[in-house]
Amino acid sequence: MRYFVTPTHNILINPESGSNSTAMAIVQSFYPERIPQEIEADWHWRSLVEVTHNPDKPVLMLMRDPIEKFKAVISMFGLDVDYVIDNLGKEIPDIDEMYFAPQTDYINTQMSIFKFPDQIAEFCKEAGFSVPFPMLKVSNKEKPELSGSQLSKLEQFYKADIAYIKENFKETSIKRFFIL
Repeated sequence: MRYFVTPTHNILINPESGSNSTAMAIVQSFYPERIPQEIEADWHWRSLVEVTHNPDKPVLMLMRDPIEKFKAVISMFGLDVDYVIDNLGKEIPDIDEMYFAPQTDYINTQMSIFKFPDQIAEFCKEAGFSVPFPMLKVSNKEKPELSGSQLSKLEQFYKADIAYIKENFKETSIKRFFIL
């Protein structure tokens, strides 16, 4: 797993869960001198942020509804829904496993977890960002509509994520701390 490094936190890079927006907020808040003079519309801010595989600060994570995340990844890469569903849990060529792995697999240390996009304000406050969270959209492609059968298979594969979100992100819930 990879984590963005800030002066006070490590932020788990959870693809298609605000990771590019998080990188932009990190750069704007803590390292504005890294901002290039000219930026293209599809600029990937992640390239400007230090990354570690060994977190040494409190860890923050944005967790997204797994079905919405799945559809966003399918859209971004232009993948075939049935092919990916049939290969969930297996290696998919040229795609980092974190794109489709259950997000509950990432929870392996003490961390504060925020629901994306519902708890962005709380996440930004905890991260110490000095700028509003930029909601960047990496892909303008339309997300796929899922059939009942496809949705059922995804709900089965992501059942731990769905249960976690249902249990831990009630209306009054801001964040949870875990030690596993």
